[in-house]
Amino acid sequence: MDHDGDGSDYSPAPEEFLAPQTPTLDETLGRVYSGRPLPALYGRAWLLTLLACAEGFGLTPIPGDLVHGMGLLADGLAEVYKVPSPDRAVLKSDRLPFFPSLQWDLDRLLVQGLLESWTVDRESGGLQTVYACTETGRSMVNLLDGSPLLRQAQPFLKEVVAALADSSELDAETIAAGDSTFAAPARVGSVLDFGEWDDPRFHNYALRTTEAFEKANTRGLPFGRRDRVHLYAKYLVHVGRGAA
Repeated sequence: MDHDGDGSDYSPAPEEFLAPQTPTLDETLGRVYSGRPLPALYGRAWLLTLLACAEGFGLTPIPGDLVHGMGLLADGLAEVYKVPSPDRAVLKSDRLPFFPSLQWDLDRLLVQGLLESWTVDRESGGLQTVYACTETGRSMVNLLDGSPLLRQAQPFLKEVVAALADSSELDAETIAAGDSTFAAPARVGSVLDFGEWDDPRFHNYALRTTEAFEKANTRGLPFGRRDRVHLYAKYLVHVGRGAA
């Protein structure tokens, strides 16, 4: 799989997924997850790190639908930073993004005491479930820094949350309406594959949109991967305003 566009292949070695390099992390994950294979652990660790970052930016407690929206941003833009994402396919709905695997991990993190949730009133009426890290969850995030794979992903995950925090308009519905992958025409209930089986160079439209931003920078101004993430978030808000 060519992630760089320059002919080089990025394929994480099995040991990157299967063997955390820190004994303490290894033992703790073993106790918490009861021998689950690390690919599943990686998804939960990714999600827990996202929630911890959201707390750092004052976004928690965070509504469940926005957790999925944040997951869509992170999974879709991960290749901008050349980090592997746990989910590269999302379930198409009529309004909001939904990852069955993310919801599964969210529920497991709750049961394991790493997250907490409660029900609040929506501003628009009705009830919604919100999530936040527990003290145990925060401690686990600190331990995850011992995993080279998670340590590589952390700067990217923080940048995604920073981009989300920059605008109060970037809610789950706005993300879904503007995201280049999720908004692609498809039947409700179908699976939108942006890299799980199909080549992400052609089917990850969020990634391709950020590449278009970079190509449009004809004046040669400084424009790095962080700029691509933040500009994509601004693009989603712009699309949302146009659809309103």
